[in-house]
Amino acid sequence: MIDLYIEQVDPKNPDNYLEGEQSIPFILREEVIRISDKAAESGLRSETLLVRGTGRGPVISDHGMSTVQDKVVSLRWSVSEMLGTENGNRRLLLSKNVAEAIDAIGTMPTPLNYIVVDTAGNIARVASGAVPLRVRGDGSIPLAERLAPVLITAIQSDPELNELADILGEWDFMDTKEQAAPAIFQSLYRHFAWRVFEDELGADLATEYLKGYYYWHEHLVRKIEENNSNWFDDKTTAAVATRDDIFRLAAHDALAELGHRFGDNPHQWRWGDAHTVSFFHPLVKSEAGTQWLGGGTNSERVPATGYSVRQ
Repeated sequence: MIDLYIEQVDPKNPDNYLEGEQSIPFILREEVIRISDKAAESGLRSETLLVRGTGRGPVISDHGMSTVQDKVVSLRWSVSEMLGTENGNRRLLLSKNVAEAIDAIGTMPTPLNYIVVDTAGNIARVASGAVPLRVRGDGSIPLAERLAPVLITAIQSDPELNELADILGEWDFMDTKEQAAPAIFQSLYRHFAWRVFEDELGADLATEYLKGYYYWHEHLVRKIEENNSNWFDDKTTAAVATRDDIFRLAAHDALAELGHRFGDNPHQWRWGDAHTVSFFHPLVKSEAGTQWLGGGTNSERVPATGYSVRQ
């Protein structure tokens, strides 16, 4: 729901930015921020920020972000563009049934998820918010669709991995619980990422780095597609490792992991068995407690993890 734009400052007039050949003045406004400060008499001090804006949104690179000369970064957010005089909350609170609630939620610009139930027994899960209509792409990143051809080519050269390559080759790139391919891909890709980063960063730092899914996913995909990164070489060995070498090693890791958990036949592995969630009671957070006071373990309605591709 958020896009960043590189804006060109008018070299002839730094108070303006360029839209093609047209020079347009930045929209200026002041924002006063109150900051907790023990040294201040009231415990709060105020700082005033001068915010420059464009037709897309505020310039966010003016406040501590380094940028290229004559270029700044603006932020466009669908919520602010879609926000009107009625945000839907009042209509939702006054709704008498699920149909009215769904209609009210459809007018809300904020990205939230709702569960609504009425006295007639109807229940619905509804998402609010608006997704921008972009000139290029829709903002989603199907990792697997881009990587599968490269990955399959790499692992099918190893006879021990042919079965995994065949299953991945028939995949429709949906993470449905009945399929084996999502379990194979997610395990393989997780092991691949670990092997790429662990030898340079060490186990502790690599673990912390890989927790930040949004930071490394697209970087790693780009490295894989460009196939010229020094990160693919294992620094702990004298031999020079390639991207495809790492894919094959990661595939063996996945084969061992999933085989140990679900048996020797990859065709019988199921994403729904590998990717589960346990609903705990807030006061009894244990596996045993879920059977009596929680919702147990569920594999049908779980959200995708950081390693998942599509719902």
